[in-house]
Amino acid sequence: MAHREAEVALRNVRPDQRSVTVKRMGFLGSALYASKGYLDAHGTPRTADALAQHALVGWDRVFTFVPMFQWVGDTGARIVLRVNDAAVLADAVAADAGIGVLPCLLGDEREGVVRLDAFGHGREAIYAVAPGELRRSRRVRAVLDLVAEAWSKNATRLDGQRRRG
Repeated sequence: MAHREAEVALRNVRPDQRSVTVKRMGFLGSALYASKGYLDAHGTPRTADALAQHALVGWDRVFTFVPMFQWVGDTGARIVLRVNDAAVLADAVAADAGIGVLPCLLGDEREGVVRLDAFGHGREAIYAVAPGELRRSRRVRAVLDLVAEAWSKNATRLDGQRRRG
């Protein structure tokens, strides 16, 4: 955004620069996931000590950027694969590579992938950010409104809330 690579960006941290327009879209939920095949072969961890005995799939620099699950990277569990894309992370988890933190939207809707409910789920606020000088731009306003409407319609899925019923 600072280099004008995009006019609207979605961020999981509220920018503190006064030169940008910020609008909170809602919350994105994340949780620990593994494939049914992986769990059949290695068992389902239900404690931090048990999780430390499992293979992890994480991001290139850290296991996860989700604050609620950063402790997992410190359990001593082996990170067997590092990636730089959420879709690739979901593919790796689905392919039995190990346990990873996924956005609930990806994990809950992926066939053969199971949420590890014993560890709960985290939520992060998501913000739409645009350069301040574009705050009056109809085009930018239209994009912000479109994203806000889509987020609102899909809030339960994006937040990772379980459907009741």
